[in-house]
Amino acid sequence: MTPGKAGALLAGLAACGALVSSAGASPGAAPPAGALDPAAMVLKAEDFSKGKVEDEGYGDVSALVESSFARLFSGVVYRGKSIPAVASVAEVVKTEKTASSALTTAARTLSTKKGRTQFGAQFLDGAPKGTTATVGLPHSLRIGDGSLEIAVTLVTKDHRMGSLALAYIRVGRVFAVLELSTAGRPAAIPLVKGLGTVVVKRTHQALLPANSALPTITPSGPLVGLPATASAGTWTGSKTFTYQWLHCDAAGGTCAPIAGATGKTYTPTATDVGATLRVAVTAHGDGGSVTVRSAATTPVAAPAPPVNTAPPTISGTAQQGQTLTASPGTWSGSPPTFAYQWQHCDAAATTCTDIGGATAATYVPTAIDAGFAIRVVVTASGPAGTASAASAPTAVVP
Repeated sequence: MTPGKAGALLAGLAACGALVSSAGASPGAAPPAGALDPAAMVLKAEDFSKGKVEDEGYGDVSALVESSFARLFSGVVYRGKSIPAVASVAEVVKTEKTASSALTTAARTLSTKKGRTQFGAQFLDGAPKGTTATVGLPHSLRIGDGSLEIAVTLVTKDHRMGSLALAYIRVGRVFAVLELSTAGRPAAIPLVKGLGTVVVKRTHQALLPANSALPTITPSGPLVGLPATASAGTWTGSKTFTYQWLHCDAAGGTCAPIAGATGKTYTPTATDVGATLRVAVTAHGDGGSVTVRSAATTPVAAPAPPVNTAPPTISGTAQQGQTLTASPGTWSGSPPTFAYQWQHCDAAATTCTDIGGATAATYVPTAIDAGFAIRVVVTASGPAGTASAASAPTAVVP
């Protein structure tokens, strides 16, 4: 079995409905970044006390298979037993339902004599003429989310014997396949469960979401009454995220969940003043859930009222049909929102009155403005109150 032929396990259900690890598939590419990588789910050379990697590679995808990877070993020694060859395959299929159904079908088919005969026929391809294949009844290894153990004994016309110990293991929507080739009777079968357990643990770990950049909170200096927003951070292997905001002491420790604060945003209240905030983000993926916390914000502060430190200004020419544009000026205090009111003023700008409906950031003088100077009053509103400031007047509109 080569890496290219090790994939397409589901395609190997074929007519008999049994999984066939040697179903053809030419070598394929690695899965895209962030997708489940079957290369992290197969056996490694370090799992044996002796042995070398003969070949490895990705298999092609299909309508049912997202990705597959096979690694082949020779001269293996495991738990003091010599095994001439070991193949370890992992295949990520589209859905868990498909994976579960395929394993159930294989178990049912291999429980029949006809199914075992059809399954064994694949191992005679290329074998010496007169070779027979005997397939044993399937047994559960009781590992993963489902498993099958199968022994295949090959006998040639001159009575030379070889054997295969096969295991098909499902972990979520991942199939793990092990094939141990031995000479003589299938003495390697007791070793399959040990190697299968290694694969199951490795697959569970690979299926867990992995965080590479912690969640963040914006702004890092939260204020009462102003929403703070969480970013989930950077993950692989995750599908959905849930959030829990935490109320922590001034140093960022002794954190407690804030009741009901389970969205991407949280608006601090007066009870948060002096405390810091963190957000706990839980990533949910194929293999389970992983939770990480953001760094703590600076202590929550009460908002300051807006104070004008540089008056509003008007740009443009004060002429009929020409657009005047207001700039709100500079303000201190909590980030405010701005409202505008344009006014008529006398030439000395001692008396000013509102221009009805002129409440946008721009204003275009008309004939009714002739003989008047124009100014704009900007009102800044924040969570701690409002304040207004007026611009200098324009020249008189001719």
